[in-house]
Amino acid sequence: FLLNCIAYCKVKTFTSMNEKNRNMARLRYYIVISFISTVLVSIPNLISLTSVLFEKVSDAISKPAVWATCVNSGLNFFVYFALNLEF
Repeated sequence: FLLNCIAYCKVKTFTSMNEKNRNMARLRYYIVISFISTVLVSIPNLISLTSVLFEKVSDAISKPAVWATCVNSGLNFFVYFALNLEF
């Protein structure tokens, strides 16, 4: 996510207008996708870490967190399909 944000800032300052518009739209998609992916993966990881360090986390919290990771993995197909013409 952080690297996508850096790339967005670099493209914003270094490219011409025609290239910039095309690249900026694509980079915005990548930033949104990477943010969603970061959230869907980091929350279950934080819950797992919390349960190891402190005490067992309730199933009402831990089970949806596992499903969030599954949703993230399931979205990969649609992301590749939408953003990669060769796919």
